Amino acid sequence: MKKSYRTSRNRTRINKNPFLKSASRTKYSNRAVQIVAKKIKKSPLIRNENLAKLEAILFVSSEPLSVKRLVTLCGFADSMEARENINKLREHYHQDESPFQIDDIAGGYQLRLRPNYYSWLHPLQKMDNSDGLSRAALETLTIIAYRQPLMRAEIEKIRGVQIGEILSQLVASGWVKTVGRDSSLGRPILYGTTKRFLQKLGLERIEDLPNWDELQR
Repeated sequence: MKKSYRTSRNRTRINKNPFLKSASRTKYSNRAVQIVAKKIKKSPLIRNENLAKLEAILFVSSEPLSVKRLVTLCGFADSMEARENINKLREHYHQDESPFQIDDIAGGYQLRLRPNYYSWLHPLQKMDNSDGLSRAALETLTIIAYRQPLMRAEIEKIRGVQIGEILSQLVASGWVKTVGRDSSLGRPILYGTTKRFLQKLGLERIEDLPNWDELQR
């Protein structure tokens, strides 16, 4: 009874005294915070400030970002620290079964949706015709992609038609660029694909294009 009386008296004191009441709650609140903090610290899915900043920058970027660019934007010490954080974030996405992944695209890194989620979002997608290419332009672009660098005359020989206007459109829209000049008479311009071409196709390098012979099967 004596023990019960003291407990009751202590509770009465706390209830009557706002300061003691607040102090008691703070005591247990602090304990709860410590427990949660310990669990958070052990969790592999918690992002620190560096990872959060990296994730935010990749999320808002509409194009791949090079390691050098990420070092500047995120404030990393060097490229090694940037790559370490990229790998950590990749691991987070993997463990969390996230619909996102970080891909190596055109010499940089880009946050993209995992392929198995494409069909889910298909009803929400709206076709953007601003980059729409005609069949003739696609054929010309394909020839340049697989045969580059090459001259306009070589493209026209393969297609069997004049491609001056189409070539100009591809250059103006950023799919094709001049990459040098041939050593033959008149030093004609050589054409090749751009970084934008790699980005649109989700490729890191032009060598990652599907093998031409395999496409013919």
